[in-house]
Amino acid sequence: MFPDNRNGMKSPSRCSGKSYSFPPDSPEGFDQRPSGPGDWILRIRTSGDQKTLTIKVLTEIRGAWVEHETGIDNEEQARKIAETMGLVNVFTFNKKRLFGRMGEFEVLLDDVKELGKFMEVALESDEKEDARNRIIAFMKTLGIKEKAVERRGYGEIMGEKLGHKFERMG
Repeated sequence: MFPDNRNGMKSPSRCSGKSYSFPPDSPEGFDQRPSGPGDWILRIRTSGDQKTLTIKVLTEIRGAWVEHETGIDNEEQARKIAETMGLVNVFTFNKKRLFGRMGEFEVLLDDVKELGKFMEVALESDEKEDARNRIIAFMKTLGIKEKAVERRGYGEIMGEKLGHKFERMG
C-alpha cells in the first residue's frame, strides 16, 4: 500500500488513550455520552514520553470531529482535573500505530487491542463534506469500495460495543 522506500513512514508507536465524558445517570452509564453533533469527549493520551489532552467534538458528518489538542506534562493531574469536573473514564484504548503520508492524505495503520485492525485516512480541512468526498475518492484508488469504508471513529465503535447508540449521526 505504501511506496517501497516508505518515505514519510514513522516507526510503529504504542498509544494508550482514556476517554472521559459526563457521569452516567443510568446503571448502563450511557445517558449523557456523546451521541450527536456538538457532543464531545475529552481524551488523555500517552504515546511513549508524549502525553496529550484532546477534546473531540462531533460534527453533523459521521466520522468527522473537530479536535483541539495540547501537550501535558502530568497525565495523573489531568485525570484528576477531569474527575473533579465530574467526568468519568468511559473506556481505554491500547493501540499500535504506523504513520504515513500519501500525497495530501495522512494514512494511519492501527492495531487496536480492544477493536481490531484499521486503516485510517485523514485530511485536515474546514470543509468536512469536501474532505470526506476526497477521502472516499482516495480510498477507491486503493481498491476499497465506498460501502467498505468505516465512518465511525474508535470512540463510536467502542461506545456501540458497550451498548450505546449514536442515533443522531448522519
